[in-house]
Amino acid sequence: MGRLVLVVVREDHPPPGIEPLEWLLLTDLPATTPEEIDRVVDAYKCRWRIEEFFRTTKDAMKLEGSELDDPLATARLLFFVTLKAVFLDELRLLAEIPAGTPPSKEQRQEMVQGAKQAIEIERERSGRGIPPPELSQRTRARMTMGLIAKYGRWTAKSGVSLGNYVLLAGLPIFLHDISEGRFAWLLEDLG
Repeated sequence: MGRLVLVVVREDHPPPGIEPLEWLLLTDLPATTPEEIDRVVDAYKCRWRIEEFFRTTKDAMKLEGSELDDPLATARLLFFVTLKAVFLDELRLLAEIPAGTPPSKEQRQEMVQGAKQAIEIERERSGRGIPPPELSQRTRARMTMGLIAKYGRWTAKSGVSLGNYVLLAGLPIFLHDISEGRFAWLLEDLG
């Protein structure tokens, strides 16, 4: 084993009322220049996305509970479960709403209003050939999350996490809408 290096990361400006993060990272990666330290920190941040992926597949989608004994059927199941988990992970990343944390008041309002706005835009565009509005990627991601959450019966109450169970409950309805030609404009250039 090579030499281990301790990288200390402190959050300079945490949100009001929140304790600043402090990470002590032990690594054998090079960490002598700011660029190398950034690489170590970025690798560590990816760890949470990976853990969330496995939590989603194991807990929310109950992949380990599958009783399939056919290798091809198991491969198909794994493929579709992975697509769902990666889609939700990417959507959260683009919407800047990390998994496992309750959305802020501003984020909740933006998602609720975004879902309403998306429905209204879709209603106005329906069959008329009207182009979708120019919206930022983050705005469209939050609108999409709001719509999926609405379909999953999310209440948007303060302190209530927007979990994968809710999103997975709403995702089939959203995908049905997409298959029927509705809301596809929300996904343009997302991920």
